[in-house]
Amino acid sequence: MDKIKHQLNLFIIPFSFETNGNFDKIVEKIDDMKMEKEVHQSNNRSVWLPIQHNSEDRFFGHINQLVPNDGKVYESTIGKLWGLNQLAWDLYGLPKNKNNNVVLHTSKKKEIVLKITDVQLYLFETGVGFLIYDIYYPSISHMEDLVLANYYVKRLKNFGGQMHLLKHANDKSTYEMNSNFANITAGLLNPLVVTSYFEKDNLEPKNALVFNTSILDKSFSESDGYITKLQRFLFETRRVFKESYQPSQSEYDIEKNEEIYKPFNNSYWGIALEGACNIVLHTGDEITNNFFSESYIMNVKLNYFYMYIIALHQRYALLHLSVQAAEIPRDMDTLIESNSSIETITKLREEIAYFDLRSSFLQVSHITHQNKVYEYIYRVLHIGDLHRKLQSEVESIASLLDIRKAAVEKKSLERREERRRKNDNFYVTITSIFVVISTLSSIWSLYTDWWNEESAPEAFVISSIAIVIAALLGIKYKLSDKDEPQKE
Repeated sequence: MDKIKHQLNLFIIPFSFETNGNFDKIVEKIDDMKMEKEVHQSNNRSVWLPIQHNSEDRFFGHINQLVPNDGKVYESTIGKLWGLNQLAWDLYGLPKNKNNNVVLHTSKKKEIVLKITDVQLYLFETGVGFLIYDIYYPSISHMEDLVLANYYVKRLKNFGGQMHLLKHANDKSTYEMNSNFANITAGLLNPLVVTSYFEKDNLEPKNALVFNTSILDKSFSESDGYITKLQRFLFETRRVFKESYQPSQSEYDIEKNEEIYKPFNNSYWGIALEGACNIVLHTGDEITNNFFSESYIMNVKLNYFYMYIIALHQRYALLHLSVQAAEIPRDMDTLIESNSSIETITKLREEIAYFDLRSSFLQVSHITHQNKVYEYIYRVLHIGDLHRKLQSEVESIASLLDIRKAAVEKKSLERREERRRKNDNFYVTITSIFVVISTLSSIWSLYTDWWNEESAPEAFVISSIAIVIAALLGIKYKLSDKDEPQKE
């Protein structure tokens, strides 16, 4: 009743990596990765091969140039896309042949047969990247089974389970791959300095986002109560939950739920933080049915998925910047005393400005329904909210820093003024003492000339005391006059 005619399952692992301010050098590093000659005697020993994603000419020109589809690099280019060379797959624990069936054994005693048909890598200048597994389930033909399979595969450690490889389609013998998607992912990203997988344990990938498109057979839309099933499938595929999850009825509401968009009578999009889905139903029009059966899946992969990546990049780039903002000391005294923290704020403000100029997009296409899907993705991923919150937080910290720096500078100026006054007072005192001594030395000869020898010392002492008292009163007056504020 819920038979699937065509399926697309893309598992996306977001991560951040260290660029050290030189993204071009990272690109060169990935381009230059080679397999050992002893391992593969091939003319093309590159581990990662650049991909031209060939999106249709439905996007704005600068949107196509973000990750160019013609092999060129433009001023607006912010990222690059590679595919894993098939010859290198077995080096990372993947099957040598894309046609090999992999059996996923989970700790829940579930067995899922799948094919890994492609592995791609997106890297962006913001220090955010996405590793993508294209997975096909050859033995799954019903939506309920696909929902359950995606639920288990997205857990990259598969609840502790491992994967086995079927050597041949008719050969049931297997050998232990001794790996899972978490370990394979870590190996593939080993050349990069990964700083986060945007999860609680940032140093290990645990979950993937899931992008799914399912085209259902004619029998589904002709069955009784198919709308109720459709509502459930839209919820489970966009959230990547299994049937045991029981949401509120509002999650099922196709007309009012903000995570659901219906661009055409037979096409439904579901967007969530956990993933995105597109479920297509059979119609009474054969031309329409032929379009969805023949070319639609490829159209989704080349165009809609590219839009999804552009939106995901914005979300995770903002989260990446938010992590950097959270590491800024909140204690203003510590912040002011730390030159590195001030440099961090300056650098962060520059990165936000560059993000605004180069990576932030409210619209991507001049095709109405495509742009509508993008707008839904943009809104559900809370990109605008993240952007406003980050800008507000960083600007608030910068404003507080400016206020506190002004206060510190004022105190510093007051301390310098106080030191200057003390120095002036010291110099006045010392100068006055030398003046007194010099005066006393000068008048001694006068006293010896004017008075007789018996009375001269007494007169000198009396005069000296009077001069010293006068000098002290003068010094006191002078110092008190310096301490009084100047009147304008």
